Amino acid sequence: MLSSDSDLIKEYLQTKSSTACYTLVTRYQQSVFGMCYRVLKQREEAEEAAQDSFLKFFDSLHKLREPGKFKSWLLSIAYRTAIDMYRRRKRPALDIDTVPDYKTPEDRDPQQLMQSLQKKQWIERLFNTMPALDASILNLYYIEDMPVKEIAVILNQTESNIKIRLMRTRILLKEKLEPLYKSEFQP
Repeated sequence: MLSSDSDLIKEYLQTKSSTACYTLVTRYQQSVFGMCYRVLKQREEAEEAAQDSFLKFFDSLHKLREPGKFKSWLLSIAYRTAIDMYRRRKRPALDIDTVPDYKTPEDRDPQQLMQSLQKKQWIERLFNTMPALDASILNLYYIEDMPVKEIAVILNQTESNIKIRLMRTRILLKEKLEPLYKSEFQP
């Protein structure tokens, strides 16, 4: 039986249980990494920021007052950690041709695999050209499936600002992605 976040937090605070710690990290490592990657756009820095986020999280876990809002709280730590790292950065951002590795099922047609990888690379490049805040909003809304209210808390923005940025980013994405999908359906 899977323990709830609240139970794991309680267990960790009372006993410093490595099992509770491990379970929380594994449960949220992809979400935290995704948030950091959307801001930093470099795998190595995102991994470092994610690790720093978890260290900060465990150091300040005793300050969490509402365990039900744990995920939002953790992702806001990750966002602030990544933003801090981004501000300290002295080298240029990710090269537009650099994309993360994608795992694909081996039983698919090689041509389909290549087309799928090219689409993913194209979309990843598009994300990498966006401002960090917009990429983070899209990540939280579409990938993490979070409501606008929670996103506003995580990113320290107003709900109306999140809604406006989400709408503008959707329009931009539609304009940029239409040529990709139109060419796919042309004879």
